[in-house]
Amino acid sequence: MKTKRIPFDFNRDGLRIRDFLSTTFSHYQSSVNWRIERWEYTFYFVSPFLANWREDPPQQASIDRMAQFLYGKIGLWETEEGEIAGVANLEHPDPTHPGYGEFFIQ
Repeated sequence: MKTKRIPFDFNRDGLRIRDFLSTTFSHYQSSVNWRIERWEYTFYFVSPFLANWREDPPQQASIDRMAQFLYGKIGLWETEEGEIAGVANLEHPDPTHPGYGEFFIQ
């Protein structure tokens, strides 16, 4: 099977990756990849929280910048038919976090 890497686009790929994680879980009946809950935790809690660290009040522009940074660190591979074959991502978008630079293969 040939695959190709494509840039990640949250609006186009967010739900596709969720479905990919769900399908692989049901196929293997175990967590060989992240579960959906962890994927959503990264995007909807970790990224916004770290973006607003020490901001009072929190600024939406900081969240938007952090999200774009995080999206740029996601690799997505598709089959020739356009199906997701794999994803590489990080969890901590803050370079000062001890977990920054740790990548996960889905």
